[in-house]
Amino acid sequence: MPALLLAGTRFLIAGSILLAWCRWRGLRLFWPRKTMAVLALIGLLLLSGNNVALVYAEKTVSSGLASLVLAVMPLCVALAEMILPVESLCLPRMAGHVPWFCRLSVLVWPSLRSGLSGDSARLVAIAVLLAGALFWTAGSLISRRSACPSTASWLLHGKC
Repeated sequence: MPALLLAGTRFLIAGSILLAWCRWRGLRLFWPRKTMAVLALIGLLLLSGNNVALVYAEKTVSSGLASLVLAVMPLCVALAEMILPVESLCLPRMAGHVPWFCRLSVLVWPSLRSGLSGDSARLVAIAVLLAGALFWTAGSLISRRSACPSTASWLLHGKC
């Protein structure tokens, strides 16, 4: 089975089960159009963008290297939080990311070096993984700042 078809089937089955469970619990499934559009955008960025990038890249790189490259997501979110004027990240918290990023760079460097020496497929896969991390960052920031109802309130209270 092709990797993207397998990943899509997995989400289709999981989503169907989750919708059936929510309907059984009497939870609200539909919201106003604007809310549904924001939720769809968040889902596309978090699930589709990041997971499609991961599935595509793992045809070329190992899962260990893919997990190391995607470990850059906290740094992406921290940098985006610093840039956005709503809530900036303080310098000491940002400085905590520097040693972590240096260790991550040391682990990923051999694969990058082999990609730079002629294995362009590996570089493309790493670039796709980084794009997936940016999709995840954008989806995380949109979900955090949107006025959409939280999943926790749906699950805890049973009504919206």
